Amino acid sequence: MDPFTAVFAVFGLVMSMVSAIGGAMAAKDAGEAQKAAADYNAKVMEAQAQSEREAAAFEETQQREQAAKMRARQKVAYLASGVDLSEGTPLEVLGTQAGEMEMDALAIRYNGEVKAKQSESQARIYRMQGQQAQKAGTINAGSSLLTGFGSAATSIMNKYTPSASAKV
Repeated sequence: MDPFTAVFAVFGLVMSMVSAIGGAMAAKDAGEAQKAAADYNAKVMEAQAQSEREAAAFEETQQREQAAKMRARQKVAYLASGVDLSEGTPLEVLGTQAGEMEMDALAIRYNGEVKAKQSESQARIYRMQGQQAQKAGTINAGSSLLTGFGSAATSIMNKYTPSASAKV
């Protein structure tokens, strides 16, 4: 092989290896970028879960305050009309309404917790996806290196191994 051809052959091999390394770095960087995006999304969902809990707690408190005001207005109305609140139907009505209003407050808390748990579940899914993307990037990087170096080795072997037609 003349020196000019040898230089181009070596240059081709070097470029093939550089390309393999560049592909590996790009694959790894892509996996890292996907993981960073997934981690960000997970943090957003965790913040949303906290926000949902806080909103539900506020609404629950508001519900209880409104219920207390309503019960007070009802008691005043009953007393103003001369009704005895210590027994009978008015007492039952006030007790039933108090129970229903408490159930409403507890339903608000429960619904807020359900929403928060859904957001936390989505955050866990994002984190798992990010970890998988990071692993895939590492695997793709290794695959790119192996493929590139394998191609370079094959090229070297083909250049310096006598072909079957030359043996005849």
